[in-house]
Amino acid sequence: MPPDITIIVQRRNGRYVFIARPYGVIVQADDLAAGLRELEQRVHVVANEYREAGVNPVEIAPQQMEHKTPFWSQYLPFFVKTGVVVALVVVMLQIQLAVMSQYFGPGSTVGFVGYALRHPVQFVIQLGEKADQVPAARSEELKLAFRKIASKLGPLIEEFRLAVTQPAAAPAPGPAPAAGTQPSR
Repeated sequence: MPPDITIIVQRRNGRYVFIARPYGVIVQADDLAAGLRELEQRVHVVANEYREAGVNPVEIAPQQMEHKTPFWSQYLPFFVKTGVVVALVVVMLQIQLAVMSQYFGPGSTVGFVGYALRHPVQFVIQLGEKADQVPAARSEELKLAFRKIASKLGPLIEEFRLAVTQPAAAPAPGPAPAAGTQPSR
């Protein structure tokens, strides 16, 4: 048996359970001596396989035994960034609504938003008809604006995706632009 290995021995239902955690070996036996011999044999086989692969199981074991971090501490950076983005969007929309209200007259923006919420299908149809009237130069400006917005939100979405798909112990790589986004010009 490899030196300096911690073995856990428990008695359950009249039998002994031997556990060698770094090697992932568990043995059940009725007799202490027989269980210890069997555990030594199995650990020896597993230790040889680790040695052949060039891996030290004692160094790997702490990583496997790490406790999962609580939900809030794991996703707190994402929620903070999302809150900041939402707050900025709300402020920008309020400014836009105020400007539109002054330009088109009082209450016009509220009426427009209310109409869109009450009649979403008719709103989309009218929006499609208005889209045909947009000049090509203005359409290109809108496309560029959407690309800029996507390039700013892309890393945030990528960070959330990585946080959800990667285990908590693995550090996430630096934020990368989301697929299909282009850098701002």
